[in-house]
Amino acid sequence: MRESEELREMIRALVRKLGFVDKSEASCCGVTISQCHAILEVAREQPVSLQVLSTQLGLDKSTTSRTVDSLVGQGLLQRDPDPEDRRFVNLKLTENGDEMVRQINLLMNDYYRTIYLAIPQESREQVMESLRILNQVLENNKCC
Repeated sequence: MRESEELREMIRALVRKLGFVDKSEASCCGVTISQCHAILEVAREQPVSLQVLSTQLGLDKSTTSRTVDSLVGQGLLQRDPDPEDRRFVNLKLTENGDEMVRQINLLMNDYYRTIYLAIPQESREQVMESLRILNQVLENNKCC
């Protein structure tokens, strides 16, 4: 197998494995993976517009809007009119949303701490540097 094909298979396996983790962890908090990603992005940069959130998630505006609608319906996000342009809305967490983010972060931090500690100590920095490089290369070379 060529090295590029091996890289593809390794990344595909990694995404699959992390996807299963995300599903089990996020579903215990009552949200889908998409909703989990959205609520965590809103938590990072409150308030945030729907357009900015769409860009951060790499989704089209209509998909992001449906995700946000669901989170608003669950009482996790609220929409506030933009004070500078009332045609737009800003998204921010509700108190329940803050608690959801706290729960998700606790669960995922514990999980990834376990993963990090399972990496042999002498390889940890190499793994972290490789992931930094991979993330940067992926950011600069979007697919399709």
